[in-house]
Amino acid sequence: MTRTALAASVVLFLGTSTAAKAGDWEAVKRAVARQSTESQSFDFATSLSWWASPEGFPKGEVPGTVIEGDLDQSLDTGLARVVHVHGNVSAALSVAPMTEVVIGGSITESGRLESRGIAKIYVDGDVDGAITAWGMTSLSVGGDYRGKVETGHPSLRVHVAGNFTGTVAPIAGLQPALLVMDIDGDASEATLKAIDKWHYTKLDIAVGSSDLKPGVHPLWPDHDCEAHGGPKRSARLLARVPVPRPGFVAVTGPPKRSTETARGAPIQTPAAP
Repeated sequence: MTRTALAASVVLFLGTSTAAKAGDWEAVKRAVARQSTESQSFDFATSLSWWASPEGFPKGEVPGTVIEGDLDQSLDTGLARVVHVHGNVSAALSVAPMTEVVIGGSITESGRLESRGIAKIYVDGDVDGAITAWGMTSLSVGGDYRGKVETGHPSLRVHVAGNFTGTVAPIAGLQPALLVMDIDGDASEATLKAIDKWHYTKLDIAVGSSDLKPGVHPLWPDHDCEAHGGPKRSARLLARVPVPRPGFVAVTGPPKRSTETARGAPIQTPAAP
């Protein structure tokens, strides 16, 4: 990688591969704006203020990190509060607490993103690698999620615009906490049951389609969890919550999106009468 100074104290890292097209990054910006306005859980305030301001990066903010292209070398971004990768992440990326992360491409099978604290994360493409979220995290994925999610405390909120066929588990040594998942596409009963086996303190999942029938379903009974490799009975009893465990799985049908898609498609404006 080469390094040059960018205005407003933002450090620019140039990846070894071709940088993403400007039009693609503009579409990513629109998608991030849409996520931020649809839900307070996906509020990328610093990134959006930077993009909207002709003066550049907000004054008084800790310098950010921008990678114009693919990240193919391991990188710890230090204290940067804004991390933008215009292309794919194919190596280990570590970010500090209180960070906004925007990835314009995908997290490939060899890629790993580790957030060491509170974070807002947007991935425009697919996730085939791993995301580890130690703190309270909001994660939005514009494509499919086939990789791994490791959860910390106190909560993780996930939105996946495509299908979810990945795995979810607490970080090794940590107790399960609160998990909310909004999946626009498909997730099988087996995939959802594998998530529930960890006995999250609260688990709410909505999916567009599944081999489960449409409707709102309770979480699975405890005896099913152990049969599928879940925590042993003695460990579960130590942290047991009242039955029924709080949470649900809802098969809702595909969401009706009349504005932008998660990948930042143009808004469809009705024709004038």
